[in-house]
Amino acid sequence: MKHTRQDLNIMQGWSLEKKIKVSQMKILEWYREYNGQVFTSFSGGKDSTVLLDLARQVCPDIPAVYVDTGLEYPELRDFVKTKDNVIWLRPRYPFTQIIEKYGYPVISKEVSDAISGARKGQSYRLARLNGELLDKNGKKSIYN
Repeated sequence: MKHTRQDLNIMQGWSLEKKIKVSQMKILEWYREYNGQVFTSFSGGKDSTVLLDLARQVCPDIPAVYVDTGLEYPELRDFVKTKDNVIWLRPRYPFTQIIEKYGYPVISKEVSDAISGARKGQSYRLARLNGELLDKNGKKSIYN
């Protein structure tokens, strides 16, 4: 279901208790939809820790999946080890090999999309990356 901006404004005004209940109902819907064959992505950060807690309050058997890239702080890795039922994954290739092959990760999906399009010769994206886009008044776009 797609929400409108007005929907989102209304939901922001909900009490914390209501936000938790609605989130847990969504988790239960997904859990039932996939017959319990679900996982929670778990980075060890605050957001994924809250999600894991909410999910396990309603479905205690949900496993968490942690991707250990080797770039994480030792304290974060130690924190992840304190959680039960966490599946640790390690990338097939070390980060240095990925950088050598594909370059350093870009800062956003938007930038990544512009670069991908520019590599394919899309003139709009080339102009954007080269700082040549103009706004509706014919001035350099703030999106360059």
